Order: sequence, then C-alpha cells, then structure tokens
Amino acid sequence: MHLRAALRERRPLVGCWHLVEDPTVTEALRNVDLDFLVFDQQHIATTTVSLQQRFLAFRGARPAALVRVLRNDTAEIGHLLDLGADGVIVPMVDTADQARQAVAAARFRPEGVRSLGPGRAPMKYEGGYAEFLQHANDSVVIVQIETVEAIANLPEILAVPGLDAVMVGPGDLAVSLGHLHDPDHPDVEQAIQTVLDACLAADVPFGLFTADPATSLKWIGRGGVIMNCRADIGLLLSGVHALAAELRAGLPTP
Repeated sequence: MHLRAALRERRPLVGCWHLVEDPTVTEALRNVDLDFLVFDQQHIATTTVSLQQRFLAFRGARPAALVRVLRNDTAEIGHLLDLGADGVIVPMVDTADQARQAVAAARFRPEGVRSLGPGRAPMKYEGGYAEFLQHANDSVVIVQIETVEAIANLPEILAVPGLDAVMVGPGDLAVSLGHLHDPDHPDVEQAIQTVLDACLAADVPFGLFTADPATSLKWIGRGGVIMNCRADIGLLLSGVHALAAELRAGLPTP
C-alpha cells in the first residue's frame, strides 16, 4: 500500500476531510493530487452502508481512503477495513493498551485479532482474494493524541509495535488543556511541539489536523509527516462565498 510505504519512508503526506455524503462527490475526488482523504465517522452522521457506497465510488483513486472511526472497537475497525478502507484513524487513544488494541484490530493473526471473512476489500485488488491476502496486514493504523493523559503516556504509546503514525487532534487537546475557547493558546502549540519532539525521538511519524495549508507546511518544516488540512464542506463554502462576493462587487449600484 503506497500510503504505508510512504509513512515508512517519512515522506510528507497531505490530505483533507471528505465529509460530503454523496458518492458522486467521492467519485469526483478520485484524481485529486492528495495522498489521502479522511472519511469521518466520529462526528458525522454517516452509516457503514454510506461509507461502502463511497468506497465503491473511490475505487482505483489516487488518494488513499482513511476512516476516522467512531471509537476504538475491534469489530468496528475490522468491519470498516472489510468494506474497503485503506486504514483507520482511531480517536482518543490515551494509553499504550488502547494503541495496542487499535493495531490488533487491523491485523490478522498472529499480528492481531482481525477476523477474516467475506467483504469487498479483496475486490480492490486486480488479483482478487489471493492478492488481498498478500496485503492483508498493510492497512494503516494511526492513533490520535488528544489529551494531557495521552501526552503523559506518549513514550509507551509510541513504542507499540505496528503503529504507523500518531496524529494530534488540536481541538480536543485544547479542551484537555483547559483552553476550550482559545485553541490557539501558546500552551496548545507547546503541547503539539512536545508530541512532535517525542515522535522524532522515537522515529514514529507525526501528524496533525490543521485549518490551513500554511499551518500544515509549518509543521512539516518542523519534521511532521502526515497533515490533514481543511474539509470539502469548508472548501465548498469558501468557494461559493468568494463567488458571491465577486459577483456582488461587480453588480451595478441601484
């Protein structure tokens, strides 16, 4: 899988949220020049049926399809991979045991506990089931660091075998630090830097959810690897607002 190989080579990877629940939109995004799209399950009212339809529309796409799962649940993670996700992002991982659970859910024995059964995942491969089995344990597993507790346990989390990367969720991290109404507080940036420094020391790829390209590029410049920047809904709204403003500005004054 190209995404996992790129992570191992520490190549910078960029993506964005794909939140619009329409397979036509998913299909239109198949050839965007990004490394991955993140399909959100945690904060969006989506279903596994909707996700499967969108994965079908995304088949053969240039970007990888990552899903931020609803929770760190073994059955749910395996199910989403069976539907065709290339990997998972697991929120609210605070301990090494939780990180081990996430990794095990995405790996077949003896590396993990994922169940092998019918699903559309083998259909992604031209060689069918036989090729699928060759790549069966290549799904990307990323855990989110979002709390003070997670930062305290970071050395143990980063030592978990099979973990592909960590990503900081800056919103919940700000809440955990007591800055619900000030996510740009210096304490939040310092905490993110603490996570990055630990990742660099442990040689584990560091990632971050960002609101703009400049922030993504800043953290890549500091040694970050995987950046998820903005969302399709926000890009749609900003484009429509810019169009409306341009048109309004050019209208004759009554």
